[in-house]
Amino acid sequence: MSRRQNSSRERQSFQLFCPSSVLTSGILSSLLALVVSIAWLLPLKAQQSLPGFNLSRNSGSFLYNIPTFPEGNLELAPVFLDGKVVGFVASQIGLEPNMLDAASRAQLIHRKLQGVLDRMSQYAKNYQISHGISEKLEAVLAEQLEINAAKSQGTSVILMAFPKDTSPEVVFSITKADIQRLGLPGGKIATDSVNYGREILLQAWKERQPDYLRHQARLALKIFLFLIILSLGLFWWQQSLTAKSKQLKELLSVTTNSSEVSNNHQSETVMTSKPIELALDIITVRLEKLSYRQQSSINAFLRVILLGAQILLWVLGLGYLCSLFYWTRPLSNWILGVTEWGGLAPLDWLIHWGKRATLGVPLMLLVLVVGVNLVNKGSYVLIDCLLGSWMKQKATLSPASERYQVRGPTLATAVKGLVTVLTYFVLGILILRQLGALPNTVTIILGVISLGISLAAQNLIKDVINGSLILLQDWYAIGDWIAIDEFEGSVENLSLQMTQLRNLEGELITIPNGTITRVRNKSSGWSQVKFSIDVSYDADLEEAMSIMKQVAEEIYDDPVWHDKLLGSPRMLGVERIEHTGVNIRILLKTKPLEQWAVAREYRRRLKKAFDESDIVVGLPRYLIFMNDS
Repeated sequence: MSRRQNSSRERQSFQLFCPSSVLTSGILSSLLALVVSIAWLLPLKAQQSLPGFNLSRNSGSFLYNIPTFPEGNLELAPVFLDGKVVGFVASQIGLEPNMLDAASRAQLIHRKLQGVLDRMSQYAKNYQISHGISEKLEAVLAEQLEINAAKSQGTSVILMAFPKDTSPEVVFSITKADIQRLGLPGGKIATDSVNYGREILLQAWKERQPDYLRHQARLALKIFLFLIILSLGLFWWQQSLTAKSKQLKELLSVTTNSSEVSNNHQSETVMTSKPIELALDIITVRLEKLSYRQQSSINAFLRVILLGAQILLWVLGLGYLCSLFYWTRPLSNWILGVTEWGGLAPLDWLIHWGKRATLGVPLMLLVLVVGVNLVNKGSYVLIDCLLGSWMKQKATLSPASERYQVRGPTLATAVKGLVTVLTYFVLGILILRQLGALPNTVTIILGVISLGISLAAQNLIKDVINGSLILLQDWYAIGDWIAIDEFEGSVENLSLQMTQLRNLEGELITIPNGTITRVRNKSSGWSQVKFSIDVSYDADLEEAMSIMKQVAEEIYDDPVWHDKLLGSPRMLGVERIEHTGVNIRILLKTKPLEQWAVAREYRRRLKKAFDESDIVVGLPRYLIFMNDS
């Protein structure tokens, strides 16, 4: 199969592989909007109240930073018992003096319920010590648990006592906000609360018993094994994508090397192809390289998705495993979050856009980091796709032009760097917003750091502005040979902040863009050989100029070198007359970066032609005066 057929197939595969720019941009825009709105549109108070945990000194139970949920003119707060949401209490937004808010009420109710449950557990242990293990233990606890509804100053209250011979205490009161929320009379709410309170306390005690814990342990083991199997499947997929990434890099390297070889050895191609066909072959190679770059970007995008899925799998899995046991449920709430509807907090959070649920701190940070990384890597795919469309359009309009083939990848690299900076800047802002109010010490430290950054960023801003002008005005691009002050070399890397050159000694020279004021680009558009030589005063000038012109035209007519030249040689004639001889100058206009190869070949042929015609090069002349005395 010929090279051209291979290139045609690559073009077809590239066109089939490249997704629609409109579709890709729509997906990325939607994803970015989702990530930003996830963190920005949620109720800030609920975000600041993600349930944490610490250890109570008195009861040995976990205390919560209670999240709240708005509902009209009410504020709801969940009541926890052994880490499980067992109900909600309400309060009016804009409280009257001496009125507790919903979170404070929920905290007090939690402490009292937790105290009753702890006394039930201790009573059960003492009963088993004195009476042995009894199947009637649950009935005994139910008999000893006293829960009644009563009136106190016109307000319905719930009284609890355990054991029943102790003094009852008010666990919670039925407020106007509770009545407004449920739409039921206070007496009805109190009666239902009595039955429900007995049910949840007995159920919480059952969930502390060895039989229940053994059942939950078996379930946790099955879930853990499932997580391992699913994780191994994702890991295998990641490994296959990593192997594919290495293969794409090798193909890109081979394509780059073959492109360089074909540019240096084009004798057979030039003799058998027309110039326009040769230009199309070069464009095909560039599009083939771009296709590999785009596939590599998509591969990186998929690997980010799988890595995020892998981490998300374990975060959700560990959060659910923690919810199976009463002593680890607070940790589950911290990881997964809390929901008003009693289902899975992450699912309710997605469905209701955070208005009826909160996400745990680890899960929220994971969503932000993975979402921003997906936007970042997805933008690389979009940039490569748009670059491919732009290069194909330019190839159709001007197939012989090569400048856009150099400028396009350079712009793509710079834009990718800019997108990366912007996406991670947005990530930092969103993370700080999710953390809420920072401690004073952290605020002071951040202020000092910001001051240092602002002072150091003056040069950085100058570099970025000058780098933007360099890109927009096309001063140079990656692959150009330029000279900046005393530095000269090939542009190896160009970003908004700096330019890196590689000189002939292999040294990598890094220059901040803000310091660049003058640039000599030796490969922009076209280059030129400015050849001068001194011939002897005794040489025939007409013959010497004729030989120089003839050798230049021979190179121009040579199929091996013809494609490197952009026009017929131009003889300027005698440039100077000096003590070294008569200086003759000729110009040969070449393609970018071809001037050095053409000049070397021209000097080789000219030396041979001068030797055959006995043309002597100029030599310095000196007058020596002898004093006879």
